[in-house]
Amino acid sequence: MVECLVENGAQVQVDEDHENLSPLMIACFRKHYPVVEFLVDYGVDLHERGIWESTALIIASVSGNIKIIEYLLKHHANIEDKNSEGSTCLMLAASMGHENSVKLLIQYGACIETMNKNHWNALLLAVDKGHLNVVKYLLEKGANSQVINKEGLNALMIAAH
Repeated sequence: MVECLVENGAQVQVDEDHENLSPLMIACFRKHYPVVEFLVDYGVDLHERGIWESTALIIASVSGNIKIIEYLLKHHANIEDKNSEGSTCLMLAASMGHENSVKLLIQYGACIETMNKNHWNALLLAVDKGHLNVVKYLLEKGANSQVINKEGLNALMIAAH
């Protein structure tokens, strides 16, 4: 269906009239791997920004489909891109509790200590959301538990809240 539509002129870029989403971003969010594969092979821009300045990889990291995340990374999506809040793919995957996505992103070189605009990193976000397995993994990989966010809280303080 998607192939037929694209080959007959359907727009593949971000549609500013419809929530700043591209077909690739929607497919990443909905976890439609064959559609992602087709659109990437068709040549859509993996670095295009949509809603909240998100890229397809950022959206895939929120939805947590490791097959799609890895496919995008193998096709040179930027693992350190940030959304409008300054959050990276790793931060968003950690915040959502997607342990396998977190592992994959770190395997591909995602920076553990990157901070967003509110000085939260992947560890602080995982602690805040109560994702213990993600917290343990990030600590195993060397995440600094003493990092302090803009509110002056470290990981232990956030956990105690």
